[in-house]
Amino acid sequence: MRACALGATIAVALLAASAGASAQSYPERPVRVLIAFPAGGTIDTLGRIIAQKLTEAWGQNVIIENRPGGGGNIGAAAAAKSAPDGYTLHLGAQTLELHWVGGPRRIARTDAAARHQNLTNGRAKRQ
Repeated sequence: MRACALGATIAVALLAASAGASAQSYPERPVRVLIAFPAGGTIDTLGRIIAQKLTEAWGQNVIIENRPGGGGNIGAAAAAKSAPDGYTLHLGAQTLELHWVGGPRRIARTDAAARHQNLTNGRAKRQ
């Protein structure tokens, strides 16, 4: 959780710094933040904290819009389909997880004789 808070603080600082350094007056209208998870969760809370800081830094409203479902894919798809004008931001927790479905197999001995002894009716005997 501390890593998320640190990352959010750095992101807000970079966005605020870039807002002051740009030659254009961005944003000229409210900015929409699509959060890919339901209201009240960790990602939503983090998004609302960032939105509040951006509102203070930019002097323009930052609107939160929750788009839960599909493990964050619905919110990501909505952000991808939005106009590429910089007024729609996406906040989600995209991760890559690998799950071992079969689980580890235990083999008592690894030599060929032990494998042969574990065979029963042509199928490997589970231990």
